[in-house]
Amino acid sequence: MDRHDHVAKRVSDLAFATNLAGAAEGLVAAAKAGLDPRLFMQVALASSGASAAMEQHGPRMLRRDFSPADGTLADLRGDLEGVLELARRVGAPTPLGAVVHGWVLSAVRHGHEGDGPAALATVHEALAGVRLDAAAASGAPGLRPPVPADGVPRVGVIGLGRMGKPVAACILRANLALVVHNRSQSPVDELVAHGAERAATPAEVAARADVVLTCVTDDAAVERVYAGADGLLSAARPEQVLLDLGTTALALTRRLAEAAAAPGAGGHRQSPLPPRAAGLGPGGQADQ
Repeated sequence: MDRHDHVAKRVSDLAFATNLAGAAEGLVAAAKAGLDPRLFMQVALASSGASAAMEQHGPRMLRRDFSPADGTLADLRGDLEGVLELARRVGAPTPLGAVVHGWVLSAVRHGHEGDGPAALATVHEALAGVRLDAAAASGAPGLRPPVPADGVPRVGVIGLGRMGKPVAACILRANLALVVHNRSQSPVDELVAHGAERAATPAEVAARADVVLTCVTDDAAVERVYAGADGLLSAARPEQVLLDLGTTALALTRRLAEAAAAPGAGGHRQSPLPPRAAGLGPGGQADQ
């Protein structure tokens, strides 16, 4: 391994460790807040919270499957110590790496040295006083959206342009039930051919989905989709999740969140989706 390969390997170890810690922290925070962690994971993987660490180890954290098939926390500790030493030598600040290293050491000291990377979640569970497997089994009552009897939520996507369509395709690849709506029908037709369901209005999406993701062009389109005569809020249900993936103005986001919090409506959140997460290169545009 030459010097460049060595540096790339070390930096990749750092990125994996920080993403793993982020996945564990996000899942535990969701459970502590009353959200079903399974639902959080599915939404994260379809939006800007996606990472290979979440995809690979999130389900294991929920099942409490700490088998060391992909290495152990002792291995991860060694990898982090290697990259932190490299960073010290070259003068690169790595505050996130240092924090994650501390969490890994804590897990190792509590008997998880030979367990797989998913065991890092035990540190966050101990700090929060929750268990992910218990929260997932109980559905984390409180703020969770309604989930069908089979435990798999139905997802709706509104806006199928250059950002929304790849998100919808990811949801189909995850074998989740998908309901889609778009002003032009060509992308709807394509997704329906691959198993999605067509909805004529945003309200129809709200009536048929447990989680709704919106990815539309601008603030006017966001307001129309949410608050129009046949908008999402006209059919939103208690504890339903409505997630805006665009970079919507904060004032509008707050106003829609207040409307969504009214009796009988779901809950609205904003989660800006970076172009790379949507499969876009430079010059990528939101949905039209």
